[in-house]
Amino acid sequence: MNINVTTETESDEFLGRCTSRNGQSALFAVTHKKNNNGEFEPIPDPRKVFPKKGEAEMIGIDAINANIGDERIFNVRAHTQFRAQAENKIVHPRQLANYLYWPNVADSASARKQITHNPQAVGLHAGTWAIRFADDEIAVISLADNGCGQLGIPPEEAVAVPIYQYDAAAVVKRVGETDAGQQYVPVPEKQIRHANWQTDKDYLTTIIQAARRLEDDGGPGGKNTVATLLEFVRSTGTTPAGSISLIAPLDRLAAIDAIRSAEIFKLLELDKKLLDHVIDILKSDPKFQQLREEAAKQLAETEKPAIVERIEASIRTQIIGTAEAEARKIIENAKATSDQFEKDMLAEVDVKTDTYEKEKLALIARQLSSEEKKYAAALEELKGHQEKAATELQALEERLGLTVGELATAEQKKSEIMAEIERLSGAANSLRRSAIATPHPFRPAPKAGLPKRASPREWADSVAANPLLTCAGKEAMARFAALTIAGEVPVLTGADADDFIKIAARITCGGRVAALAADPTIITVDDLWVRAGSGTPTALGIALGEIIAEENSDPALAVISNPGRSASTHWLQPLAQLTKGGALKGKLRPAIIALQMDTEVEEAAQGCFQVDTAGTIEKASLPVAPLFFGDISNIQILTGPDAGLNAADVALAITEIAPKSLALGMRGAELLSAASLLMKEDDAKKFTKEFIAAVSPK
Repeated sequence: MNINVTTETESDEFLGRCTSRNGQSALFAVTHKKNNNGEFEPIPDPRKVFPKKGEAEMIGIDAINANIGDERIFNVRAHTQFRAQAENKIVHPRQLANYLYWPNVADSASARKQITHNPQAVGLHAGTWAIRFADDEIAVISLADNGCGQLGIPPEEAVAVPIYQYDAAAVVKRVGETDAGQQYVPVPEKQIRHANWQTDKDYLTTIIQAARRLEDDGGPGGKNTVATLLEFVRSTGTTPAGSISLIAPLDRLAAIDAIRSAEIFKLLELDKKLLDHVIDILKSDPKFQQLREEAAKQLAETEKPAIVERIEASIRTQIIGTAEAEARKIIENAKATSDQFEKDMLAEVDVKTDTYEKEKLALIARQLSSEEKKYAAALEELKGHQEKAATELQALEERLGLTVGELATAEQKKSEIMAEIERLSGAANSLRRSAIATPHPFRPAPKAGLPKRASPREWADSVAANPLLTCAGKEAMARFAALTIAGEVPVLTGADADDFIKIAARITCGGRVAALAADPTIITVDDLWVRAGSGTPTALGIALGEIIAEENSDPALAVISNPGRSASTHWLQPLAQLTKGGALKGKLRPAIIALQMDTEVEEAAQGCFQVDTAGTIEKASLPVAPLFFGDISNIQILTGPDAGLNAADVALAITEIAPKSLALGMRGAELLSAASLLMKEDDAKKFTKEFIAAVSPK
């Protein structure tokens, strides 16, 4: 349900619980809204509907009467008061009562005795209750501790308990709650009468206190006896049959019953003088006190609810009138207090606002003056930078013109070099014979039985036992080997790159390594094989010629150092494409050594994984380096894995890593297949995940 209070009308009903109260203000956390089915549905996120804390504010007399934890049903409207505690104001709050249905109780008169005698015995507890009877009337009562550990209706409320006609729409139903948790909101328009639910003791006390308050103001004289009282009553007017006319003459107990009846009090109220005389007689009769005590005892023993119901009508008018007058007075006083408080607050806010605005303007003026000086100095500095930038821009434009010319020349040279490569391929045998006559720059001195071909597991064990590598170096070596086998071009960084590549060539390619230091003559990838100008093959060109000429030749590392010194680094990405595409037959394994990664090299190397060699060489073991390189068992060739090795497992692992494209997925699969043979499975997955993250387009 999409609820937005800013678009709701004031007729929408909400339900909330009081969370805090301060004087004439109380905050209610709004939890439910009434839907079209008449049920209160929980609000998913009250903070969105009622900004800040999901609360609305109640003010005035309603807030004074609210306690923390009380629930109310209410409407809301936008708050107009300055600095209100919430953006929405509660209007028309209605108090909730616990709803209980007694279908076996005929009416309110039948229920009065059960509730006033022992409410706990019929399942009631402290709080406000709306009890429905079989005749579809509802009595609304409040139960509280009477100070003796028992529940009861407060005496001031028991005199006039409101009775309503049952209204099904007034039953509060919450979505997802059973009938046992329902509540009821009394509708004032449905009130039909009041009922006196006082205990017998309280009822008799009320009657006696009412008689005592009457004062004598010169009523007619007469004999102060009960018989005289009855004579006055008989002479007042006609009474209903079976009432005064049937009382036995001078029967004192009967006379007291007659006096207590609602009919006699009704007749006495018609004539003020008669009422004064009756009261005078009662006060003068020496035996009246004894009769009153006997009557109270008799009333307590017999529990005559009919008497209570008959007297209720006369007393109710007086109590309700007094209560209404007091309520109106309280409301008027509260409204006057609220209006004065609001005026005082607004006046104080106006004064504070004016003072704040003046202080703010003064502060802004001081800040503007200070900022103006700073801006003036910054402007002068900016002018200097602008002049310098103009000079640099002019120099850059001149350099750019030269670069464009060089690129045109490079494209022409590229065509020439491609033709030269074809010629070199055709002359691979002659290059090979020349290489035999001249010592190869990438082949160690031949020895019988060398190099040794090591399986991935044997190779991993030899790396673990290598004394020249630190723990970080062994991990870097495994990563480097996996990258070269998978057809990637690793970029070695760090101060130990040269020593690292020597060890790598020894244990992965049998010592076969072709090295090329980049210089300004290298512009395109073709310049890696044939030197510009002279047309002679480079060390990489000689190695490539042998690999092309000999199908079963051993692999060799092709190491290109200092790529930043080349005239252009555009050759790096084509080299990576040649390697991944298999143009180098998987036997010439390129690697880049970049001791300094400037911006141009960093951009050109995007898509290539960087291996940090810093701290990979065990400095304390350098004295034994000659022993390591002199041991012929360390001259090894590491071959790549079978393309179909663990294809299902590799595919599952790549799915977990979730590459962003098909090309990245295929590269990751090849790397994972190689890495899983050289390191633990978890380490291989971690390395592959880092690889995909590093080579993904930014």
